[in-house]
Amino acid sequence: HAAGQTRDGFIRGKDLGQLPEVLQPKVTGSINLDRASAGIGIELDFLLLCSSVAGVLGNGAQADYAAANGFMDAWAHWRDQHRSGRTVSVNWPLWEQGGMHMPEHQRRWLQEATGMQPLQTERGLEAFVHALHQGQPQLLVVQGLLHRLRQLLSQPQMLLVAPQPEPEPRAQAQPEAAPTPPADLHERTQDFLKQALSGVLQLPPQRI
Repeated sequence: HAAGQTRDGFIRGKDLGQLPEVLQPKVTGSINLDRASAGIGIELDFLLLCSSVAGVLGNGAQADYAAANGFMDAWAHWRDQHRSGRTVSVNWPLWEQGGMHMPEHQRRWLQEATGMQPLQTERGLEAFVHALHQGQPQLLVVQGLLHRLRQLLSQPQMLLVAPQPEPEPRAQAQPEAAPTPPADLHERTQDFLKQALSGVLQLPPQRI
């Protein structure tokens, strides 16, 4: 199962409508493959799920993508105990010739910050075969500078936050807005929060 979708962006600016686009290929896709294969009348030898390093180490600009892969990893552990055949989730890194790409400046940052390098196809195919024979439902694959990778993986709480492109400079400086009076700011803040909670709680703002 190699489907995946990214919609990179920090949570504070995230369009919530994009979350299903990122979650469905990994979450719904895994469950549907399980259901479909259960109805074909033969037992699978294996089901291999292509997860991501982001599911283990996180990524500051891919919270939804990391969550989708984290589900895939946990689901592989469950399925390996409850279905016939092997189930294994492989946490792949960036592939040198893969379908998902990363800007060159982020590639350089990745190696400098973590020691990781894009995975060569030959090494990736070797890891694929190894994943089917190593007896565990999850395998993390990385290529790069060994001493740096060991240091990275000894800190599983680390969150990877790749640098973002610099914004384009403004053509001219914008005048600063006049400061909001404290009393008005308080009222406007309450109104904003009521409107935000109204959509989440499905209640009219005046009841909050």
